[in-house]
Amino acid sequence: MLISSSGSKAYFAYGSQKAGGLTMSHLRFAPNPIKSYYAVNHADYIGCHNPTYLEMYRMGEHLKPGGTFCLNSPYHTVEDWNAHVPVALRRVLAQKNAKVFNVDAFKVAEECGMGRMINVVMQSAFFKLSNVMNYEESIQLYKNTIRKSYGHRGESVVQKNYEMIEKALGAINEIKVPASWSELPDEPIATEKKYASLDDAFSKNVQGPIALLRGDSLPVSSFAEESLLGGVNPL
Repeated sequence: MLISSSGSKAYFAYGSQKAGGLTMSHLRFAPNPIKSYYAVNHADYIGCHNPTYLEMYRMGEHLKPGGTFCLNSPYHTVEDWNAHVPVALRRVLAQKNAKVFNVDAFKVAEECGMGRMINVVMQSAFFKLSNVMNYEESIQLYKNTIRKSYGHRGESVVQKNYEMIEKALGAINEIKVPASWSELPDEPIATEKKYASLDDAFSKNVQGPIALLRGDSLPVSSFAEESLLGGVNPL
């Protein structure tokens, strides 16, 4: 970890498809040692690094009131968000009085010759928006880490990463959340619509919650009801 405090903890959850797949990073920072071993359920900061996740998961449900939400997307204006961002997310962000930002990280990475490698851009945005530590100090530490991690690949690679850090700051765009968003209906997202339209109970009651990353909330009884106690899942 880069944070020079006595308390920091990171937990990462990802599947077999590491590159390009879903990764969830649960980060905690405190002045004292952290003893929590569970996922972050009330986040001060949520970063969505892939806009396709907006229709797959309820991205704002674990954000604290007054928290910060940062999206990587080409949607720079309220009009863009009205056209492309799910109603459910806009509604919850307004109801939680969230501070909302957008970063077109893919554009920055491509301009710097790094293809679709957006991690440096989004990490830089995190340091700027999260207030975990002084921004200038965090960026200097981050640059030191980049040189240590990528220096063996040549100075050109290091400088491209440095360029992404500098451009990330100018790419952060605040979205002024309209008060009207809080009055929007709680419409289902694409994943919810998909499983709600299926006929069998297993898909609705078991597969659906798992697809929405709510599998941990399923009671044992839901598996018993779908005859899964023998370890055999229906196709």
